[in-house]
Amino acid sequence: MLNVYYLPEFVNFFSRLEIGCGVNLVHRPNYLNMRIAPYLVKQKIIDKLENSDYLVSEWKEKITAIINFLKLDHEDSQELMQEFWEYTNKYDALRKESYANTFPEFYEILTHE
Repeated sequence: MLNVYYLPEFVNFFSRLEIGCGVNLVHRPNYLNMRIAPYLVKQKIIDKLENSDYLVSEWKEKITAIINFLKLDHEDSQELMQEFWEYTNKYDALRKESYANTFPEFYEILTHE
């Protein structure tokens, strides 16, 4: 949930450096599972993943798996989104960072859909 929107940028960054990278889908805690995102947010993530150019061809299969995972519903999504923001805000304060400043485009999508 924290960074799936930026997966194309991560993949291409590491590919240009010729560094292999992988993806681990977070299932627990539930409030970090990307499936809790509202439908319109998930659709924007899917659209971006489907329409991005990847420097590494083997990512097509991985992206398809991620998209299929995103399409699965998750119970209690609205409540879990609230927990996501509580968690995120708590760690922003601890780290003296800002999710909104670090991931501005996705933050805008999350807060306006």
